[in-house]
Amino acid sequence: MTWYAAKGDPRWDRDELWTTMGHLYKAGMWFKKKANISGYNSNTAFDGRDWRGTSKNDGWSVSTTPPSAADAGNYFFLPALGSYDSGKLYGVCFGGSYWSSSANPIYSSTTAYRLAFDYLFTSLYNTTRSSGFTVSASLSSPCACSLKETLPRPSPTQWSLTEGK
Repeated sequence: MTWYAAKGDPRWDRDELWTTMGHLYKAGMWFKKKANISGYNSNTAFDGRDWRGTSKNDGWSVSTTPPSAADAGNYFFLPALGSYDSGKLYGVCFGGSYWSSSANPIYSSTTAYRLAFDYLFTSLYNTTRSSGFTVSASLSSPCACSLKETLPRPSPTQWSLTEGK
């Protein structure tokens, strides 16, 4: 995941459409496919180290210009699915969080790396595995932004993927 966040030319797209649970939404992040990331190595992080045995956190700024139509085939898209906190879904269309496939052995497998993003940054950090970064049938999000409603875009001081953690 470090390769995508640090070297995958992350690009926020506030207009890309996607659907889930019968609702239409927009916004998310484009990342270069691994075949298009120079130096990509599936055995190490972008910095040449193996982060699976460490507790490292890092973040990078993103572009707010989506890939051109001619270049879009070199990227994949992750929707801004938000995340769960105390059983409620927050941040749909404002950011997304995705688990890595590996637990962190330093903390007895209670944490794992997650890729998080919003329209300003993408980051990788250890988070307790009890946090919810999946989507279920509940749409009780105060930040849900289906195309049927218009919500103001939050300022960086109003929204952050680490808020409340």
